[in-house]
Amino acid sequence: MDSAMLITWVTIVFSGFVSFGFAFFWYRLSLARTEREKMEAKYAAIVLRVDTMDRQLALVGHDVVPISAALQQMLIKELTHFHTPVMDALMARLGPPSTLSEEEEAKLLRLLKEREIDMGDQISDSERDAAHILPVIMKRAKAEALALSERPSALQTVAILPPELDESTGGYPGIPQDG
Repeated sequence: MDSAMLITWVTIVFSGFVSFGFAFFWYRLSLARTEREKMEAKYAAIVLRVDTMDRQLALVGHDVVPISAALQQMLIKELTHFHTPVMDALMARLGPPSTLSEEEEAKLLRLLKEREIDMGDQISDSERDAAHILPVIMKRAKAEALALSERPSALQTVAILPPELDESTGGYPGIPQDG
């Protein structure tokens, strides 16, 4: 074999190795990108799920728990009249949170009892029922507010990252990396 033929064969073999090396490199890069995209999609789904649960928890905390307080506000609205300014002022301070002192609360309960019994035909049966029910609802709303203030938060969010993602892959988007 002459040197020209040898150089040709060496060039062909070298080109083959270089081509194989580049093809293998791009294949691995593509595979890594695909794996990373899958992990990012899983991460995005987890973040979406946690956000959804967070919104649902906020709704539960704001809408379901203070039912007695909502009922209390409805009864106060029905009982508020321009001709009972003292009682109206006390009911406006019922809350939540209630800012009435013990004496003011006792006075409000007495005024409600008077409205329930002494006003005769001046008020409707619905208003009389509201005056009868409000003291019970006040007691329940106060107990609920006290229980909520004493109860520690039971839900904690914990992130568990899979071991496949480490600093060499860049970690998760949106989570700062040390270094």
